[in-house]
Amino acid sequence: MDTINQRLIQVMEHFNLSPSAFAAKLDINRSSMSHIVSGRNKPGLEIIQKLLSAFPVINTSWLLIGSGEMLESNVRIVERASLFNEVTDTEQKPEKANPETKSKKELDLLDTITNVYTELEKKNNLGESNIQKSVKRITLYYDNGSFEDFYSDNK
Repeated sequence: MDTINQRLIQVMEHFNLSPSAFAAKLDINRSSMSHIVSGRNKPGLEIIQKLLSAFPVINTSWLLIGSGEMLESNVRIVERASLFNEVTDTEQKPEKANPETKSKKELDLLDTITNVYTELEKKNNLGESNIQKSVKRITLYYDNGSFEDFYSDNK
């Protein structure tokens, strides 16, 4: 049976990453990764959490105890971009969203979020009984650095 260190090395090899690149992807020290690869240390909980966050396709049971396959099946990978990335000259800067141009899908999303918030408020008694709360604005941030504001029709 292989160890958690060996499974971590398998992940690194599967994604064709060197120990240095793997450490950078997990935002840990290269020396920590070197100690894990050499077998000197076992990865701690923080490293496991960072690995599962950076590689959501990895099967948690496989990584922790060696049970099952390395990759999860039916996992949707979403690449996250930083909200603070600079817009380069070749990219277009985002424009403010015009409420009249919102698609039905976007408006349905706003309604869904409003309904979920309302249900959570009822369930958890977040609002005081004499104060009525409603969603005024929701902002969506896209991976290309643009954003859109959705305003509620409730006044």
